[in-house]
Amino acid sequence: MPVKKAVAHKTTAAARSPQAAAASTARSPSVQTGGKTAYAAFVGTGGKTTNVPKRILRKGKYGGAIQGISKPAIRRLARRGGCRRISGLIYDESRGVLKNFLSRVIQDSITYMEHAQRKTLTAKDVVFALKRQGKTIYGFGY
Repeated sequence: MPVKKAVAHKTTAAARSPQAAAASTARSPSVQTGGKTAYAAFVGTGGKTTNVPKRILRKGKYGGAIQGISKPAIRRLARRGGCRRISGLIYDESRGVLKNFLSRVIQDSITYMEHAQRKTLTAKDVVFALKRQGKTIYGFGY
């Protein structure tokens, strides 16, 4: 024979008193407003919330957004370099090399930016960072 469980009925704050209703909505993490849920953590942020990614870009050996460098893009770079055939293992390896190169350039660029006491990274910072690493780039007027 099944055993019945006792269910405790909650009384709403509005049923108790209007002051209790106002106090409970102020304490709750979310408040229902006009069909949308406004979270108390974002009050005063001008309606902006944190960006939640729709998908996680974690694949392959190196993971992250580096997987956005597609196989055809790597193939085009190899063709420009003179390759006719490309091994299947080259794609992950070239993503790793590219990630290391970009990390060094960005790190040096940020060093130039911080030394100039700016918060914006400019093309000049990147040109000087590349020049420092022995990869001078022309056409930016520096």
